[in-house]
Amino acid sequence: MKEPTIEEVLELVSFWRDGYGELHVRNVYGSVLGDVKGNVYNDVHGNVHGSVGNVGGSVGDVSGNVLGDVGGKVCGKILNLHD
Repeated sequence: MKEPTIEEVLELVSFWRDGYGELHVRNVYGSVLGDVKGNVYNDVHGNVHGSVGNVGGSVGDVSGNVLGDVGGKVCGKILNLHD
């Protein structure tokens, strides 16, 4: 498989620099098939098929386990409730 061109990469990702000149990813226009080794400060418009550290916003359906505390409401059924 040949390496992507810079033009192909720029079609998938947009960037911005903060006040210190550090480069950040603003948007990703496609699927991430590997790990995100940083924080996501906005929405994920799709599914997460893996583990999530902490969530400070809302979560749709959870098919796996919640291994921490829930500090907000659960507006649906809780199945297989365990201590």
